Amino acid sequence: MSGGGAVPLEREVKLAAAADLVVPPLDDVLPGLRTASSPPQVLDARYWDTSDLRLIRSGVSLRHRTRDGRAGTWTVKVPAGGGVAATGALVRTEVDMPGEGGRPPAEAARLVAAHARDAELVPVARLVTTRTTVALEVDGHAVGELADDLVEVFEHDEVVVRFREVEIEVGPAVSDDALARLVAVVRTAGAGAPDPTPKIARALGPRALQPPDLRPADLGERATAGDALSAALGDASARVVASHHVACASGDPTAVRSLRLAARRARNLLAVAAPLVDDEWRTGLRSELRWVADQLADVRRLDTRAARVARAARHLDRPDDRARAAALVELLADLRVAAWDDAVEALGSPRYRSAVEQLVIGATALPATSRADRPAVAEVRRLVRPQWRLLRDAVGLVGAAPTGPTEVDAEAARRAVRTIARRVRVGAELVAGLDGRGPARLASALGDVGDALGTRRDAIETAAWLRAVSLDVPPADARVAGQLLVHEQQAVARAETRWRRAWERADHRNATAWLG
Repeated sequence: MSGGGAVPLEREVKLAAAADLVVPPLDDVLPGLRTASSPPQVLDARYWDTSDLRLIRSGVSLRHRTRDGRAGTWTVKVPAGGGVAATGALVRTEVDMPGEGGRPPAEAARLVAAHARDAELVPVARLVTTRTTVALEVDGHAVGELADDLVEVFEHDEVVVRFREVEIEVGPAVSDDALARLVAVVRTAGAGAPDPTPKIARALGPRALQPPDLRPADLGERATAGDALSAALGDASARVVASHHVACASGDPTAVRSLRLAARRARNLLAVAAPLVDDEWRTGLRSELRWVADQLADVRRLDTRAARVARAARHLDRPDDRARAAALVELLADLRVAAWDDAVEALGSPRYRSAVEQLVIGATALPATSRADRPAVAEVRRLVRPQWRLLRDAVGLVGAAPTGPTEVDAEAARRAVRTIARRVRVGAELVAGLDGRGPARLASALGDVGDALGTRRDAIETAAWLRAVSLDVPPADARVAGQLLVHEQQAVARAETRWRRAWERADHRNATAWLG
């Protein structure tokens, strides 16, 4: 799992089935559809979770399963795209890895680390399923399968629950409408309505159907500052958890970026809202969130640099030059492999899991001070005003030439602008839905300021890398690196213009009147 590949996605509809249900033939239900049945198999699955079922309550499963007693497979499934489609299909990513039973291997445990957090993984259930499979093919190509499952739930080697269900799982070649037609045929034969409840949740009963720890918050007009902060930390926690699995399973650059941004966002929330929470808890969590972001920094930097070089290469006219640029991208990819190995190790570590645990505590049981009980809008306004003044001062220090700071000092001022802008932005977002349009306008404009300054920094760093690498490559490659460097220098100038225009929108009465 060194990065770059997509995480396999499953889309399946589960239908309750009575013992006397006869699964109907599905040939020609879809144009060209043919079916082929296989002999029944016995699937023996052992599920692992925390003692309070943190995984299962979130729709996640971790299991080890054997087929007819042969070598087993560990599987991790995590909800994707909202978890349930309009068709009633359960939509999940699925990652398989071969292995013997016993304790989950480190790779599997790492995939669920953000869900389990600092709780120990323990065995929670054993399900033995007798499965009859019907393969679905169109024009000789597999497009899915129907599984007719008789499930037995064991406790201390005794069957305590039995149930039957029919699953229809399809691949991307089958549209939602086509899936609905397949489901309709099976339902006409007597199967129940689509039920996205996973087998393990049905097996464990009410305790497994309790809500997950992280749930969207609904802030009312009387929301307190603590309510707003908890909701924002909950959103950051949810982003960490959602990004973690995809990042660990595939190294996907978008997921890596999302995870890092969520950690930084939570850190900025705790900076601007410091008086609302216990100082020792806040200081410790901010330090750990910085550590999380730092573990991903090299990977993120290499991803950004490779993307910029590849994008700049599209402006090269000669195919040979584009090939030389592609070799530079490959060099960055090689560097990324080593950086990712270090990062993914950190994402399964006890320190990381503890940091996510503390972040979730901020969302669900905020260690609050008395100031957190004050009305959200008024209290957040008091918290953001000093940061806003600092931000305006920092902007004033940028490029106050010719009598102002040196360019080195101006770069430091730009970094300060970006840092403080993040804090003001998250402060404005705390009350964006509670105080008219002003906070949302300010947050949006400052987001554009930060994005432009980030792009500017990335272009500067990419240009510096191209300049350095041109000293160690053949002349023809150095010439191409020089062309790409010019493109990055131009990008620096464009980004400078962008952030200043965005600042004009931020420093406008429409965006700042709410600050008083």
